[in-house]
Amino acid sequence: AEALLGLLNDILDLSKIESGKIELEQTPFDLHQLLEETSETLAVRAHSKGLEFCNAFPPSLVQWVLGDPGRLRQILNNLASNAIKFTDHGHIILRANSSQISDNTQKVEFTIEDTGIGIPPEKIHLLFQRFSQIKTPNHQKYGGTGLGLAISKQLVQLMNGQIGVESQQGKGSKFWFYIILPQSQPLNSPKDLQKISQLLQNKVAFIVDDHPVNREIIRIRLQQWKMQVHEFSDAQSALEKTLQLASQKSPPDIILSDMQMPQCDGLQFAQNLKSYPSLQNIPFVLITSLGNPGESKRCKELNIRHHLTKPIRIKELLYTICDALYPNLSYLHNPSHSSIPTFYTSSTPVRVLIAEDNPVNQLVAKGFLEKLGARADTVANGYEALRALETIPYDILFLDVQMPELDGLETARRIRNANSRVLNKNIPIIAMTARAMRGDKEICLQAGMDDYIPKPVRIENFADMLKKWCSPLTKNSPSLPIS
Repeated sequence: AEALLGLLNDILDLSKIESGKIELEQTPFDLHQLLEETSETLAVRAHSKGLEFCNAFPPSLVQWVLGDPGRLRQILNNLASNAIKFTDHGHIILRANSSQISDNTQKVEFTIEDTGIGIPPEKIHLLFQRFSQIKTPNHQKYGGTGLGLAISKQLVQLMNGQIGVESQQGKGSKFWFYIILPQSQPLNSPKDLQKISQLLQNKVAFIVDDHPVNREIIRIRLQQWKMQVHEFSDAQSALEKTLQLASQKSPPDIILSDMQMPQCDGLQFAQNLKSYPSLQNIPFVLITSLGNPGESKRCKELNIRHHLTKPIRIKELLYTICDALYPNLSYLHNPSHSSIPTFYTSSTPVRVLIAEDNPVNQLVAKGFLEKLGARADTVANGYEALRALETIPYDILFLDVQMPELDGLETARRIRNANSRVLNKNIPIIAMTARAMRGDKEICLQAGMDDYIPKPVRIENFADMLKKWCSPLTKNSPSLPIS
């Protein structure tokens, strides 16, 4: 189903681009957060193949920009997914940099490097052509439609950028692209992490990882926080240096170690450290790519309380190190994160109404919303939705646009009507629609809807809408009724 959906979406995207009916959004977004979230999804697939996935961007990368985050994510997914597909050993590295080209405009450059099978020089010109595939035995066994790169090229061009590739057969490829993005004011007031990072100044940190790019990513951030950093490619060298400094009464303040290393893994390294009384109290952070059935048990046995999962989020890295160094400061608690958060506890669930005529879609939507902590009811058409809203004070309505008897557009108009008998005429209304052509969003908004999500709907779509419209700050924000 996912493969067929991907193919259909690619064909629709291509047809919309070529007919000039695709419109890029211009919305403020956090580029750092987009890169971290995109990398987390891709890293799961990479780690399942035993590959390292590294997300490397410097502190100087512009953070708040104006553009289409969904389409940028689509380009990054296309390029990185290909890198994962054509790589069986080694790593994939996603890098980003930016440079200012005018007072309020940034040139943002991205590269995706892999250690995969590479591309024959005489075939590179075929890469960005639609329905074009490289027909060598090595490439054909991986499959594909030949649409992803063609779509990516056209999207990059729509963003006033360029895309290209460098490759050596048998050694890997590096796809690159740049786009031009206006800077934007932050949507949210950024938390003051500078004060917290000041706690780390002049602290000595050991980074132990056999992969140089992983060490580079952590080192850049620790040096940004003015820590003194020492790097080691193996656990034995780090242990010897730790013993040497401990004998001089100046051991490192903290050790950050990768789990998966040759000869001596992270847990064995921790056990070796614990065997020396002078080293037992050094804070230890374990960094891992993949879960292991016996890993949690061994961590408890070795009293390892601090963990990070690659690719590492910058804020999590800061909080984890601070928490390890200052365990008694409660405000340094490292907040857990999830790409699919639960917004409401069972004692105060948000009440959701789903108006959808397809029973399978009803079942899926209800399941997703309940997984997010909401309480969801379903109805089959607009008339039933109106009756439900007249008796129950729902917090949000997910409304299918195309329904029999009374469609979503007319239902929304009746809800917003000043003479409507619904209990909350200002209820947030989210359109659920398979229509994705130019002007469709405007039609939904003109009918009185507040937002829309495309079909087939994913749990992340519902999570985004709950966060946007049902948080404590927005839950009671009124919409303007239409008379």
